[in-house]
Amino acid sequence: MRNNSRSHSESVSDQRSFPRITKAVSVEISPASVQEQAGEKAVTRNISGGGLSITVSSPYKTKTLLVLKFSIYSDADFITLGEVTWCQKLPDEPGYFIGVAFKPRSFSEAKKIYSVLYPYFMTTL
Repeated sequence: MRNNSRSHSESVSDQRSFPRITKAVSVEISPASVQEQAGEKAVTRNISGGGLSITVSSPYKTKTLLVLKFSIYSDADFITLGEVTWCQKLPDEPGYFIGVAFKPRSFSEAKKIYSVLYPYFMTTL
């Protein structure tokens, strides 16, 4: 876990391949190693074509593979995988910020991230 005075997103902002969109959207997360269990409800802080930052109640180790479930459709969820890249304690309240890099399982899933999920965040600003 990081414990720097400067936020992680500030320290790597010049390394980003995609622009970040600041947006709070509900997402359900669960470790990919845990099958058939309800995940933790979390809230995004921001998202890009390469990943997102979310606020969670418990810390996650880097490299933890997560299942990310977004309820952006009226009839189905958008589900993809992501890997925790960093974890930082919230400064003034309980909980943690985590950075998650998208890890699509196939080319078609990667296309959905860029053609469905990312534009959804752009259009609901």
